[in-house]
Amino acid sequence: YQDCAAQVFLHTGEWAKARSEYERMLKVNPNDALAHYHLGLALGRTGALAQAKSENRKFLDLWKDADTDIPEVIAARRRTVQ
Repeated sequence: YQDCAAQVFLHTGEWAKARSEYERMLKVNPNDALAHYHLGLALGRTGALAQAKSENRKFLDLWKDADTDIPEVIAARRRTVQ
């Protein structure tokens, strides 16, 4: 439930608030792969594309053993090459 507020902000388009929440979460647990993924989404929406790519790379590094057909993995790979 740690990401409830961040998820609400992300889904309602409050990108800056989502970004702040995910950054706060990652200070507590820097190995939370999905927090990196969602932070990347929020960063991309605020125009911080280089940072968004970096977060997608961190997500992919943390989930390096995940199935390749998981939607988040597919999307993160696509976003790192754009």
